[in-house]
Amino acid sequence: MSQREQHAEMQRLADEIQHELDSAPLTLQQRKELEIHAAALAGALTHPWFPLSWGRRLIMVGIVLFGLQQAWIGNFEALIFWVLLPTFSPRIMGECAFLLGKISRIFRSH
Repeated sequence: MSQREQHAEMQRLADEIQHELDSAPLTLQQRKELEIHAAALAGALTHPWFPLSWGRRLIMVGIVLFGLQQAWIGNFEALIFWVLLPTFSPRIMGECAFLLGKISRIFRSH
């Protein structure tokens, strides 16, 4: 099974678990167990540094090449687009979401 197929299967399983959490009448123990599995799947889905879709990879390469080409001719302002590159990484975006979740829990508890 390729990495892309594994990712698709994990995404399908995560969707099924989320559907069960949203719609099925569950005991507290069942809900806790499904939430643990959902969290583990979310971590696995956000594991890769680079996106799996070729479209997003090509956009990343285009941004890098555009920045390099503009720097070559002396226009270093175009390198500011490189700030966008981390938004294409599932891992970086997952870490940001995790951090925002922790911060929001802190504010909700006060």
